[in-house]
Amino acid sequence: GRRVGFNGCGMGVGEGVPMERQVVQFSDSVVRAVPLDGTAVAQGLGVVFHEFLHLLHAQMDLANQGILIRGAITVGPLSIDDGHVFGPGLIRAYELESNVAIHPRIVVDPSVLTMWHTSHSLKAGWHTHAEEAEGLTSLLARDGDGVWYIDYLRAPAAEVDEAGVYLDYLHAIRRLIDQGLMSEQGDLGSVSVKYCWLASRYAEAIGTVNWKAAEECGAKMEDYFLTTSDKYPLFRFPKCGDDEE
Repeated sequence: GRRVGFNGCGMGVGEGVPMERQVVQFSDSVVRAVPLDGTAVAQGLGVVFHEFLHLLHAQMDLANQGILIRGAITVGPLSIDDGHVFGPGLIRAYELESNVAIHPRIVVDPSVLTMWHTSHSLKAGWHTHAEEAEGLTSLLARDGDGVWYIDYLRAPAAEVDEAGVYLDYLHAIRRLIDQGLMSEQGDLGSVSVKYCWLASRYAEAIGTVNWKAAEECGAKMEDYFLTTSDKYPLFRFPKCGDDEE
């Protein structure tokens, strides 16, 4: 099927001005850092919006390849030197990723939104805060625990050129859920709970699809819905015979 492309990570925004983003990988972690005293901030190019957008596309591309990620977006002092990363910003991001994100989602530290709201340089210079807030919230969702996170299940609908591409993407997510829940063989643990979370958010996403229009793309609604009662061992209730006492 068609694949959702990941466009923009590591590239500049607006008139070719670079984000000056630094990326460091160690172990199974990736650290992305955007300086708040850089050119993009000084020129009011909307670094917060573009960082959210880049991360959304990253999750779309990785999920389309069968890879789920967890992380956090925060603000704080950070030092990167010869591949080494340290500082309060890294510690805060690690704490949020480990203790708050929990599920395959990238959570947003409230301090990021507060700083964006109180600063004119973190938004695009041609937008008011109210105007840019509409764009920001289109990329985010607020979870049941009250935490904002990058909405890589519903927001992609507006990021692709054709409805069929989004449907292909949703089908890829469904395959991930199928494989994850089937592989756990009924074991309720930290991994299966993450797939349960994803299944719940996926159900919300397909509930927003215009299925009449989707059928024109050849999609069948029944191919996208999850039936958890009997298919997955985790949700299956033991069958009891009538002759049992």
